[in-house]
Amino acid sequence: MIRLIRPYIAFEEVEAEFRDVFATGMLTRGPYIEAFRAEFARYTGAKHVFPATSATTALWVCMKLLGVGPGDEVVVSDFSHPASGNVVEDVGATPVFADVSLDTYNVGAAELERRITARTKAVIFVDALGNPTGLHDILEVCRRGGIPLVEDAACAVGSSERGIRCGNVADLTCFSFHPRKLVATGEGACRASLPSRRARS
Repeated sequence: MIRLIRPYIAFEEVEAEFRDVFATGMLTRGPYIEAFRAEFARYTGAKHVFPATSATTALWVCMKLLGVGPGDEVVVSDFSHPASGNVVEDVGATPVFADVSLDTYNVGAAELERRITARTKAVIFVDALGNPTGLHDILEVCRRGGIPLVEDAACAVGSSERGIRCGNVADLTCFSFHPRKLVATGEGACRASLPSRRARS
């Protein structure tokens, strides 16, 4: 077996905090969740951070927030976990898969421009294997077209491009805290957002 990642957890370092959490009787909400949310917002530079049950849930919420639905298209990387495209279909829209560069495994600006149509409602940029290379170029294409940019940063906690951390570039960014991710909470995720930019309705 070749593992993608093996979680590193030193139980003695968190044992006391686990006891404090259990003592509150609040395992899904409470002061520890709020402290984590606030620290994650500070770390990424995101304006707002909202906890979620998974990155898939966070991506789905993004589709709903942007009003994506039947008749709409969302450009998505063709090299990603199926959830990146599934959330588009789940809201009744059509995922338009864009090819990735073999140098970065991310969608490039020229490829994105070829995939945009009058029906494009949003773009989901996937940080392949936690690598956000090309994110700012994609943002520029989206800004020119007035199209919201959603960053699937499930594997990109701590990653940055041009000195700016993921979570502080795209309009909406989704992170995962699944056990195989860099920051693991057992399960869970969050959605980060910036002050609203004008987007094509």
